[in-house]
Amino acid sequence: PVPSTLVVPELISIMIDQGNIETAYMEPQFSQQVLDRLSRIYKRFAKDSPGMQMTKVDVEEWLTLINGRVGRGTEFRNAAKYMGWKEPPRDPDEKKEERPPIVIPDDGVLTFS
Repeated sequence: PVPSTLVVPELISIMIDQGNIETAYMEPQFSQQVLDRLSRIYKRFAKDSPGMQMTKVDVEEWLTLINGRVGRGTEFRNAAKYMGWKEPPRDPDEKKEERPPIVIPDDGVLTFS
């Protein structure tokens, strides 16, 4: 039988900068090791853009790799939001399936910051 609790390594201590232990909990900051790894991943997908920016095509490639397709997952929703998609005002009588879909704007750019 499969155990009801997963036993996994503790990673938070290497992900969060422990420089100032008093503020690490209330105002966590990524460690330099995590920032370096995120930067490398970001550069891998931001191939045709200057600096640390991903175009719609770059983001769609990334989303397909991590989610299997574009249009699903927290990464997709957050990318669309940070690239300029705005949720329209909600009509209280509108059903969820009647809402306009979330889309990645054609001219949107996702910036590493």
